[in-house]
Amino acid sequence: MTFVCVWIFVVFRYAEYMLVNDVSNVIKVPDSLPLDVAAILPCGALAAYAAVQRVRPFVEDRLLNSSG
Repeated sequence: MTFVCVWIFVVFRYAEYMLVNDVSNVIKVPDSLPLDVAAILPCGALAAYAAVQRVRPFVEDRLLNSSG
């Protein structure tokens, strides 16, 4: 089993090993999943999270001000 750090970003750098302060910042990657694929998975998750956070104020406003 391999561990991949999820929430630490270093611009234009790749590393096989990385020190982390908190184990909650890592996820287990099954041996059957190639590391190059596992490395890009957080990108999609963070893009989706950023999109939700961006529209959240508009959705909350719409829900709070809707009649019904």
